[in-house]
Amino acid sequence: MPITDKIVLEGNISRINDKELDKYIWFDICKNEKYQTKEGEMKENSSFFSVKIDRERIDNKDLFKVGSWIVVTGIPKSFLDKNNMKQFYIFALKIEDAKIFKINDEKQNSQSPKITYDPDGVMVWDGKRCESEPATPEEIAEMEDLLSEFK
Repeated sequence: MPITDKIVLEGNISRINDKELDKYIWFDICKNEKYQTKEGEMKENSSFFSVKIDRERIDNKDLFKVGSWIVVTGIPKSFLDKNNMKQFYIFALKIEDAKIFKINDEKQNSQSPKITYDPDGVMVWDGKRCESEPATPEEIAEMEDLLSEFK
């Protein structure tokens, strides 16, 4: 059966439940969200996500420790606990070092075109002004003729 739902989560490992007898390892990822209130005050909100992974899927044991900044790719799952409450977690398919993603993002962003605007409001794409001129009546007629077969 193909995987239809996939989650990619980036954050710090905040807790590891590593029982030697268990086939799986449970751990939590902490995500910190910063936001500004209506009054202009900066606030921070921490969210914790439970993750379950098969021991054999952990390739880099040095990376897998409390405080590590990682990227988890997984599937959303849930179960009923002993109090009959639904508990949600992510079943991890892959764990990677988030620093690698940052480096790749920086390389990709440095190679992508830079879009800015001149003081007069004209878009500048990779250092070239993108000015537009209205089409002449002849150009409009030519475009209408080209598009007529699709109307």
